[in-house]
Amino acid sequence: MKNLLPSLFIFCCLFTMSSSCNNKIQTKNGNSEIVQKTEDVNQIDKPEMTPHNLTEDCHGVRKTVRTVTDKEGEIMLIGNIVLISIPPGTRRYKVCEVDVPEELKIEGLKVRFSGEVLEIFHNERLMGTPTRLTRIDIIK
Repeated sequence: MKNLLPSLFIFCCLFTMSSSCNNKIQTKNGNSEIVQKTEDVNQIDKPEMTPHNLTEDCHGVRKTVRTVTDKEGEIMLIGNIVLISIPPGTRRYKVCEVDVPEELKIEGLKVRFSGEVLEIFHNERLMGTPTRLTRIDIIK
């Protein structure tokens, strides 16, 4: 008798859960028909990707959170990703490769820059805070 009550409870729970997840719909003539539920991947809300100037923007459409002016940092290159690290390396700004002139793409080069700090989307992990440069100069 002791084992019968928990077993009966589990059976009732499983029966209730299986019958509540019903994929059947009623048709006009009273018959039921099983329907597969599918999700259209194209209908999921995604931010549009539009450039901020004539060349391609690597950040897409993002709101400007704040602006930074005359920050000093150094260039970090990881593959084709350009980051500006603020010493002692606790803050990194990810900038578009097209915004940085070729002569400034040197690992460890000290620069002074200004730009717009952009939002980071929910559940997004990046190597640095997305930033659109408005100015970048070499520190001499």
